[in-house]
Formats: sequence, C-alpha cells, structure tokens
Amino acid sequence: MEGFTIQGMRGTLQQVLQRITRSKITGKPKASMQWTHYFWNVVFRHKVIIEAWPSSIPFVNLSKASSALAQLEMLL
Repeated sequence: MEGFTIQGMRGTLQQVLQRITRSKITGKPKASMQWTHYFWNVVFRHKVIIEAWPSSIPFVNLSKASSALAQLEMLL
C-alpha cells in the first residue's frame, strides 16, 4: 500500500513543480520543469532557480528520488 502512496506523492510533487515553473513565475504557460539539463532549460531559459532543496534528497527527477514518504513530503 505504501508503494501507491509514494507514487501518488511523486506525481503530486511533479505537478506542483510544473505549475510553479509555468505562468505564475515565468509568465510562459507552456514552461515546464526539466530535470535533464536543468541549468540550461530552466535557469537560463526561464530565469528560475529552485532554492532550499533539502540536502537529504538528491536533486534528480522525482521518479528516481528517494522512495521514503517522509523525505518526499518535505518537498511539499
């Protein structure tokens, strides 16, 4: 059962990150979070930097991040 909860949490976090990088911050409704080449595709292109990322969670695509629910909840 916890596996479904973790998958749901990852999906929710991905949706939140995508919404944040869209029009509210960038002014571009089609902007999206792109883990691959993050600096070029997010920071350089949209002038957005993610700050205060917990050091206990690797800064990678959430599908590859920690599977511990408590750690993923820290990102919300």
